[in-house]
Amino acid sequence: MGSLKPTMPTNTQNTQAPAADCPYHLDATGSDIHGEAAALRERGPATRVLLPGDIPA
Repeated sequence: MGSLKPTMPTNTQNTQAPAADCPYHLDATGSDIHGEAAALRERGPATRVLLPGDIPA
């Protein structure tokens, strides 16, 4: 029997380095929820953020 080699998944997501303005400061007022969501999506599948009260997440 031949040995099976594990395969690594192909990453098609954004793999760029974190943005210079990382972490992203979330707007506590919610004045532009849709615009903020779009900006977060542009950063890739995950990004560092600061929640209201300067709590890192």
